[in-house]
Order: sequence, then structure tokens, then C-alpha cells
Amino acid sequence: MTRYAVRHKLATPAVRTSSGQSNSYGVGEFDKGQFFLNITAGSGTLAAKIQTSPDGTDWHDLVSFASATGAITELKTSEYLGLYLRGIWTISGGGSFTFSLDFVGKT
Repeated sequence: MTRYAVRHKLATPAVRTSSGQSNSYGVGEFDKGQFFLNITAGSGTLAAKIQTSPDGTDWHDLVSFASATGAITELKTSEYLGLYLRGIWTISGGGSFTFSLDFVGKT
């Protein structure tokens, strides 16, 4: 039986004008997960990724979303999560984006 977790907000909905990253979250109890990028407004270019870490220090790309230039919603899945997750984003072209990054874990 698959158990779904409460959705975690890796990045809450907000207007962002610079590159950044979310806090890290322990996800060791989950086997796989779904990731959601929801952009409601944007200009410039936004590149967003989900990274994984075995120790909360050494980070590696897990999921990459398509580069966006406006409003989109995108879903990605991963069969591997590691012990920690975080979202990172790069905003270029003098842009501004309103977006959120969410995670739903499964066991």
C-alpha cells in the first residue's frame, strides 16, 4: 500500500527577484516523491531544481524543471530521494517570478 504524506512547501508562494534556495527537509521516511513547480507570474527566465543530500551538506541535483519564462505548472517524480531535500532556483534576465515548490512523499 502506498502512503502519501502531507504536502511540504519547499518554497512558499512569493514574488522573487533573485536566485536562492529553500531550507533543507529530512525525508528519510519516504521512498519516492512528486515535486511541483507552480509559477503564477513571471518575466525573465527561471530555472528550478530539487537537490538531494545524504548528510545535509553535500548536495546533488535530483530533479530539474524546464526553464520557464512565464506562468506554468510542472510535475516531476523521483524513485529516489536520499535523506534530505531542498529546492534551488536561478532567476536571470532581470526577471521577477511568483512561484512555489512543493513536495509529496510516498512510501
